[in-house]
Amino acid sequence: MAAVVLFSFVFCLISGIIVSQASKFSTQKLASQGLNYAKVSKILTGQGGNDENATSTEQDGILTIWDNSLLGYSIPSIAPDMVMNRKEIVEYTVKTGDTLSTIADEYGVSLNTLLWTNKLTAKSSIKPGQTIEILPISGTKHTVKSGENISLIAKKYNVSAENIIEFNDLPADAFISIGDELVIPGGTPPVVAPPKKTYYASYVSTDNKISAGYFIYPTSGRNWGVLHNVNAVDIANSCRTPIYAAAAGTIIIADSVGWNSGYGNYVKIHHPNGVETLYGHFSEIVVSIDDKVEQGDLIGYMGTTGHSTGCHLHFEVRGAKNPFVR
Repeated sequence: MAAVVLFSFVFCLISGIIVSQASKFSTQKLASQGLNYAKVSKILTGQGGNDENATSTEQDGILTIWDNSLLGYSIPSIAPDMVMNRKEIVEYTVKTGDTLSTIADEYGVSLNTLLWTNKLTAKSSIKPGQTIEILPISGTKHTVKSGENISLIAKKYNVSAENIIEFNDLPADAFISIGDELVIPGGTPPVVAPPKKTYYASYVSTDNKISAGYFIYPTSGRNWGVLHNVNAVDIANSCRTPIYAAAAGTIIIADSVGWNSGYGNYVKIHHPNGVETLYGHFSEIVVSIDDKVEQGDLIGYMGTTGHSTGCHLHFEVRGAKNPFVR
């Protein structure tokens, strides 16, 4: 009798060790597949499952997960984004030879996703050492503002509120706070109509080829109209006000590093008639050197970098009279 009891005890101990190791292997296996283990268990049992008792097998590219209810569920190696994808945003440092397209392909997101997330355009270029953000899924990113809720955000990007809630692991009541950053799976930024072009007659002079209406107003806000160095006016508005190319041309300077003789972050455009325009004190520049821009194209956002006491645009005209001097 004592021998039978001892044999039973040893058998149970060995069985427990085997089950424990099998469960541990199963958990590691699921993690290596990029699966959210808790979500898979919830799919299996409808109420969260028992992670410690789950096991898995893989055959012909199909991962099969079993739990203690003896219910099986097969998931292809490439499952829908909502189950398989990572959730974190990656900060990627550009390497020599990288392009926006190759980076997008490597991380399995659309090219537009990279452009929208990093406020780039199809004309933008990248350089080694530059850091860009890569979302975990094709779509866009949204920073919660005052008065917004999930329904309003979903409507803005033309997606379902449920997808936003699930992907961002939000609570059941979808509570969000101002400043929260949300990934919007499949979201497309709303199309912003270009500003209505307001034409101002330029001063006609025999020493330049500027004709009336050559420039458009490069931003919105209060034009102080006071001429100062170098042939410039200041136009004040809130930070992040969009700034546009006053006329078509080529970007010859797009500098977002340093004091730059007081200009801070600034852009210079060379126009076909030889005239150049300079735009100073950006908070952010969205164009690069050698980009071709059309009149009214977005080139950046108003800021207060360099020698500045508040958010405004320093707008210079070189080679012609400034049409916005009052």
